Amino acid sequence: VPSYLIVIPADGMSVLTAWSAEKFTSNIVSKTLDKLDIRNKISTRKIIIPGLLAHMKDELHEAVPDFEFVVGTNEASEIRDYIKKLSD
Repeated sequence: VPSYLIVIPADGMSVLTAWSAEKFTSNIVSKTLDKLDIRNKISTRKIIIPGLLAHMKDELHEAVPDFEFVVGTNEASEIRDYIKKLSD
């Protein structure tokens, strides 16, 4: 499945550490999407967020209402199978 991987700058921190250090916030995600011009690069409006940040789903949708945020896997090694299931 062709995809873009959007990496939020977090100084090498894990997902939860970046969130608790306020380096992964809905505002930062919104700014990153703008900076990368994602809206003009993709036709779908679905973004998969790390499973460990499921609690941010509503906050992200509020900050970026033109995208649907889907909770993904907790482990990066599970992404391949997760994407296959989504595309079925």
